[in-house]
Amino acid sequence: MSKVNFGNDKCKEIVENICPYCNGHILMNKRTFANHVRWCKANPRYEEIKQSTRLKLLIHNLENPKLQDYNCNCVICGNEY
Repeated sequence: MSKVNFGNDKCKEIVENICPYCNGHILMNKRTFANHVRWCKANPRYEEIKQSTRLKLLIHNLENPKLQDYNCNCVICGNEY
């Protein structure tokens, strides 16, 4: 089986980027930087993106009943959640 390569080597190259919202100088690849820009709290659309993501996750969970019956136990106290 061949290895799937997402993107290209240019996406993986670490470069210095400047966030247009927080003006932070960030060393990371372009794909990770794009994710930072989207989720930057200084982004004027941050709340809109956050609410949209929450709604999509809620809809996904409601449409998949297997996810609704998921329980786990805390490894520290043993309580079930």
